[in-house]
Amino acid sequence: MVEGGKIDRVVWFGKARKSYRNIYLYISNKFGIRHAVEFKSRVSDTIIKLTVHPYLGRKEYNDIRSMSVTKHTRIFYSIKDNTLEIILVNDGRKPVNLSDLD
Repeated sequence: MVEGGKIDRVVWFGKARKSYRNIYLYISNKFGIRHAVEFKSRVSDTIIKLTVHPYLGRKEYNDIRSMSVTKHTRIFYSIKDNTLEIILVNDGRKPVNLSDLD
């Protein structure tokens, strides 16, 4: 349980780092660095928002929640103690098997 509703730490799982990087590179190659930097900023803003309001995202599966970053991108995360665990950054046009994230 999050004490006082605030997150003390953010941990990125390996799968989340890889998926984030792949989406960033795709945006950079397809639309240019300016759009990739904007995407990076939106991800950062979303994570900051979740550190203050960790239950803001919708419940997806077991303890996994998600929060929209852009029209096509969601962050999947869980909350353990006072830690926000970033599980996956997903391109919404690609299906995700939530039971594989648990």
